[in-house]
Amino acid sequence: MAKLQNLDPNTPMFAQFKEKTGPIVLANTFIVPKERTESFLALFRRQAEFMKAQPGFVSL
Repeated sequence: MAKLQNLDPNTPMFAQFKEKTGPIVLANTFIVPKERTESFLALFRRQAEFMKAQPGFVSL
């Protein structure tokens, strides 16, 4: 199960989304068991294609 965790407790992610200061950079860290690598990559690729099609999305 995915767990959202703020890397900086002083600046929570959802508080940053409310700011009108410019682009947002989101960095994800994934820990994947070796035996699930291929299924993870397949899912990640599908999600990447979805995100690339969203208005305002710049890069992945």
